[in-house]
Amino acid sequence: MSEEPRRFLVVGLGGGTLPMFLRKHYPNATIDAVDIDPEFVDTAKNFLRFREDELMRAHIADGRQFRDAGNKILLALPRKQPLNREELMQLARKVSAARRFSFDLGEPVTYGFPAARETSQHGRVLQDRNLKQRKQRSP
Repeated sequence: MSEEPRRFLVVGLGGGTLPMFLRKHYPNATIDAVDIDPEFVDTAKNFLRFREDELMRAHIADGRQFRDAGNKILLALPRKQPLNREELMQLARKVSAARRFSFDLGEPVTYGFPAARETSQHGRVLQDRNLKQRKQRSP
């Protein structure tokens, strides 16, 4: 991520690995993890070592209620298959067109977005500014 994030919203807690990864790498950021299913939150806390702290909280709610909660919003939604390049670009265009928030679609190696590696020379994340640069380079 280019600027140091102040606040993350993770929609879809799952096992809590994404929020814990963010906590490790961004120790001063506030992290809100939202999951609509209380069983996921309980399982993450009781069996998968997810730990809340002063700056990281898990919420049982619909993630749409939290859309203004973060300056970085990450979706941790399960998929049967990783997004292919076209699906990833279509999703990124929809997010960019809405202009509601900046976005990061995930770390391609860790979170299953291998097509994003082609967009970023560092293989890290696909962000809305990458779309603008790519569009300018296209004939």
